[in-house]
Amino acid sequence: MIPETRERTAAHAVLECVRAMGARRSNAVLELLAGHEPVQRRRYPEGGLRLGGAWRAYYHCHPAPRRPPAEHGHFHVFAALPGGQAWTHVAGLSMDRLGQPLRWFAVNRWVTGGVWVAAPALAAMVARLPVPDAGLVERWLAALLVMHRRALAGLLRARDRRLTEVNVGLAGGDIFESREVYELAERPIDLTTSLERVLSGARPAGP
Repeated sequence: MIPETRERTAAHAVLECVRAMGARRSNAVLELLAGHEPVQRRRYPEGGLRLGGAWRAYYHCHPAPRRPPAEHGHFHVFAALPGGQAWTHVAGLSMDRLGQPLRWFAVNRWVTGGVWVAAPALAAMVARLPVPDAGLVERWLAALLVMHRRALAGLLRARDRRLTEVNVGLAGGDIFESREVYELAERPIDLTTSLERVLSGARPAGP
């Protein structure tokens, strides 16, 4: 018998959400846009997504010059710090034009604002993220985060290493506010492969 893990439980939730959206010929992006063309930089949905606990997210699209060629738009995911008065950016999730995940990515602090949290503490927060029962897109996104928690831990370690490397070459100033430093790390996603690995009991998604 394959042991049940948080990643495996999350993978079942992802698959359940994908099937539910597929049954109505939809996906996470279409669910948020509700049949409308996206307005550049507008956040979807209005008021944001509540992923469970003190986690929030939104989806938006950048104009073409700032958008990777294969990307339609991306989610930004945030977690509240103890006390609930401050937020930290956890990761971005890039989506392709068919509404499928492309990659996780991490950005410098100025891009989204909030408090910078070091990789080990942030990875521990991802590991504790609850997957909500309600809200199809919310459940899908939270389950993706938990299913890929190892990949996200690697992403965040790479983010911190890259920031240190860049900081060495920066001539003074606040590295967190440097507009020359935008994206710090990425991890590609092959959702089908990740689901197969996790559900089969193989090593969970990520390094």
